[in-house]
Amino acid sequence: FTMETQTCYSEPSEDGLNVSASTQTPGTVHEAIGAALNVPLNSVNMSVRRCGGGYGGKLGKSGIVAVTCALAAHLLQRPVRLVMTIEENMAIVGKRAGCLYNYVAGVDDNGVIQKLQIDYYQDDGATKNDSIAAYSLHYLNNIYDTSTWSVNGYGVKTDLPSQTWCRSPGSTEAISAIETIMEHISRVVKKDPIEVKLANKLQDDSPITALMNDLKKSADFEMRV
Repeated sequence: FTMETQTCYSEPSEDGLNVSASTQTPGTVHEAIGAALNVPLNSVNMSVRRCGGGYGGKLGKSGIVAVTCALAAHLLQRPVRLVMTIEENMAIVGKRAGCLYNYVAGVDDNGVIQKLQIDYYQDDGATKNDSIAAYSLHYLNNIYDTSTWSVNGYGVKTDLPSQTWCRSPGSTEAISAIETIMEHISRVVKKDPIEVKLANKLQDDSPITALMNDLKKSADFEMRV
């Protein structure tokens, strides 16, 4: 979940309403407030201070708090500040979506993948507001040759609260999944995980092989193992 919770401050002004929202999408929030209050957009003065701790969690869901806060200030004609507790934030805004990766791999004696089938499922919760299922497809390959892979990704609707984007949406889940698969393969073929990963690496001009070998040497990897 995100470190900093959703918050907003609104106050009446001589030409409408001043809204200071903690959001990564001020334009969207601006339009949402105008629609909810049924007022011209030029009567809503939006401002955003540095938005620390957003990490994607203050993209789509920040409007929930901003609209509520602006509506209260508009109806009461007095300043209103709304700050969620971490418990409220997790219940209403959600957190990083849970993911399930099912896979079947066929490898040779060196751990080189001959065939890999991956089916992954993302728990979107009750709505698909901030689905990352499609994003994971872009990161699952990581540094590897995917020519023998087949991947299917699904966003699943459940009866849980809707989830939200968190830091590195899609990439964190996908990279941890494929690295877990590589570690699993290395245990089965009884090979060094680094050897298995480099054996499956896409043959390109990436410096990752040299970097990994340098790291093994500087960290005395062989001796520590």
